[in-house]
Amino acid sequence: MTSTRLLACVTIAAIWANDSCSPGQCKKVGGVKGVALALSTDDFDSGEETGEISSIPVAEASGLAASQRNSGVLWTLNDSGDSNRIFAIKADGGDILGSFVLEGAVAGDCISLKCVRGALDYEDLAVGPGPVEGASYLYVGDIGSGKSTRNTIEVHRVAEPKVDSDKGSDQSDTLGSVDTIVLKYPGKFYDSETLLFDPLSGDIYVVTKDRDEANRVYRARIPHPVDGTPIVLELMGTMDWELAVGGDVLFNGLEVIMKNKKSVFIYTREEEKELWEAIVHPAKAVSLRYIEEPQGESIGFAGDGMGFYTLSESVGAQTVPLYFYRRNGSLPTSEAPQPSPTVPNPLSPAFCEDQKTVSDCRELVTDKVAGGRERQADVPKLGGVGTYVASNRVKG
Repeated sequence: MTSTRLLACVTIAAIWANDSCSPGQCKKVGGVKGVALALSTDDFDSGEETGEISSIPVAEASGLAASQRNSGVLWTLNDSGDSNRIFAIKADGGDILGSFVLEGAVAGDCISLKCVRGALDYEDLAVGPGPVEGASYLYVGDIGSGKSTRNTIEVHRVAEPKVDSDKGSDQSDTLGSVDTIVLKYPGKFYDSETLLFDPLSGDIYVVTKDRDEANRVYRARIPHPVDGTPIVLELMGTMDWELAVGGDVLFNGLEVIMKNKKSVFIYTREEEKELWEAIVHPAKAVSLRYIEEPQGESIGFAGDGMGFYTLSESVGAQTVPLYFYRRNGSLPTSEAPQPSPTVPNPLSPAFCEDQKTVSDCRELVTDKVAGGRERQADVPKLGGVGTYVASNRVKG
């Protein structure tokens, strides 16, 4: 490993704690050395129905991501017209486990455009690491704009709550300590329905859904200030297809899966490439088997990476099938270094205030380390971004 990448592993603490970094120190944070495997259509089975989801209240599912804190749990949300809430669903069966309100998550353009309880147009969500090492975070994209008229778009970041896939539907809650990251396109406005979070760098990507041209890939490089200052997105390139409606990144960052309403595409990422290099032209995707859905806008890898899920809007139906496509081949491997960060980050009242008990808050930042033993992070430390996802994946 080069000295630059070693430095990057350590300096992620300063990046997230202070929202500042020097040029060149924000690339490839985590230093994961990975092996991206060549894929073919046969590496994933045809879809099988794994459950049915009630269209009340999930009528217009428009995003899907597997929990990295809760085994067997998926997260989804409704398209425009719903409030600032997301849903936890059981991966095996499709039962709705609860709705979770993002307290204080308000779209900036709600002043000039019609919003429902602070949400303008939720379109996609992702799960990944964040400011506290060992904790898993939800990244909720209020990024849609059917008429491409929004001045800014928002990504809301909040620590994943605890959800038990076997406890039923009475787990709804309000999530506090929500951080809002404001994004702005450098030129014209776009409608976007795909949010990608890179677990290796901490960067956020937004992929446009332009009806007249190929998907455009924009990046919001870390750091991500949460004081309302807009981050001007960088155009990284265009893709070889159009009308992207959803996507996800494998927990170790080595695969990207995306879809439009007709097809599913998967990309492999070489170990030294940035995420955008793996998906923009001239990168080539592999088309996967897909059961065409009435209004399929949601796709996400399973928590353990051994397949992916898709989900459609209801289009008037009472229930919607949740499809699972099992992986036949091997997972792409990674050899993540385990840095020993020296910058302490004690649990703050702001981080824990929305947890029901102190013990639950501490459990939230418990992370599994080498050998399978658990470390109770009473005084968690900030470390490499790749450390969490490499050592804390869950089945789901």
